[in-house]
Amino acid sequence: MNDLKKRTPNGSNISRLLCLSALLLCVCTEIPEHCGNYRLFLNGQCAEDPNAPKIYTVAISSAGAGATSGGNYEAGVTVDIYAGEAPAGQQFKNWTGNVTFANAGNQWTTFVMPSNAVTVTANFEADSTPVTKYQVTVSSAGTGSTGSGGYAAGATVEIYAGTAPSGQQFKNWTGGVTFNNASNARTTFTMPSSAVTVTANFEASSTPAIKYQVTVSSNGTGATGGGSYAAGEKVTIYAGTAPSGYQFKNWTSSSGVSFANSSSANTTFTMPSNAVTVTANFELKSIDYVTIGGIKWMKKNLDIEKANSWCYDDKPANCTTYGRLYTWDVARIACPAGWHLPTDQEWTKLVTTAGGSEEAGYALKSKTGWNRANGTDSYGFSALPGGYRTAGGKFYSIGDDGFWWTASESGGQGRRRYMTSTSGDYYYGGGVYDATYGVFEGEAPKNTGYSVRCAAD
Repeated sequence: MNDLKKRTPNGSNISRLLCLSALLLCVCTEIPEHCGNYRLFLNGQCAEDPNAPKIYTVAISSAGAGATSGGNYEAGVTVDIYAGEAPAGQQFKNWTGNVTFANAGNQWTTFVMPSNAVTVTANFEADSTPVTKYQVTVSSAGTGSTGSGGYAAGATVEIYAGTAPSGQQFKNWTGGVTFNNASNARTTFTMPSSAVTVTANFEASSTPAIKYQVTVSSNGTGATGGGSYAAGEKVTIYAGTAPSGYQFKNWTSSSGVSFANSSSANTTFTMPSNAVTVTANFELKSIDYVTIGGIKWMKKNLDIEKANSWCYDDKPANCTTYGRLYTWDVARIACPAGWHLPTDQEWTKLVTTAGGSEEAGYALKSKTGWNRANGTDSYGFSALPGGYRTAGGKFYSIGDDGFWWTASESGGQGRRRYMTSTSGDYYYGGGVYDATYGVFEGEAPKNTGYSVRCAAD
């Protein structure tokens, strides 16, 4: 600056140079003439005018849309400011800065310009005013339609008509709004300030629907759901009544289907664009057992349906109570995995543990269910009188006698054990016994139907 001052005629300073330049730019044609805060005097001197107004800068900081911009103002003038529209989800809070506002809580306000530059800041906060929402109802026969719910006015609402019903195709949307694309199953609209119902319309498909085969594999009685279905169609399947002694477990498939509930015998899935096989799986009902003489015995007679097995009098209720009646050949393979038809020797051990052939019947019989001689059921064996079936198909002695096959045979016949409620003496092995207390043995034709009590392997 000192060098510049030395090169300037008459010792004038930089301010004088700036003044002359300013006057030239302003094309001052009258003397005296003001140019900024400087004045060109009649003597040709350029100097800052002590009477000229002072100009200072106002800067406005605001996140609002359309806020007034800053500017230059003379000290003492009134400055109008506006914070702009609050950002989404917010509301104006107040003004802050090194001035005194006429109303710091109003987004439109004023202040008197001080003799210095100032910065004023518009502050915003989360909008505490509850947003009013209006209901959108999507009416559609399509599967998996979406978009229903509550929306604020001005929100963008996305809607989907879902998969068209079998044999149909999406046509258009109708309703009291303007759709972005009314001919598209997926579209949007701007939410008005009122509830609206939009309807997805369908029409007969111009392309014949391709159908794929569903195969239901189930051992249940009365299983349903097999047939031909179009891709996207809802398929309802039923596993049927579980086989005797079993209960439904789950559905499985290797064909890429997702079940609504794979653990329910009644369920659904959406048909893919390929043939599928779905399998109903069953499992044995939980098995209760009792240990007698070191051998685990089922606590109930077997009730698993097999060929050449029957319910007494062909009544399912009798199977529930007494179990099924099996031929000897079927009895040998009827027990589930981990169990088997006990041998004569295993039955002998049971009877011996329970008090011997003369008394074991009393200890092994159920406390109820026998017509004339219930037992004490001391070991939890709970023997019941299920009767028997002859080779000719006749049923006899339910409530009076219980017969059980063993895995042993003699003379071409199957070995058996039995208990009775018939009163009177029983001549057996050279002795005389009370028939109501004993457990007796013998043989019978293999095509006779007797009960089965399984023992653990």
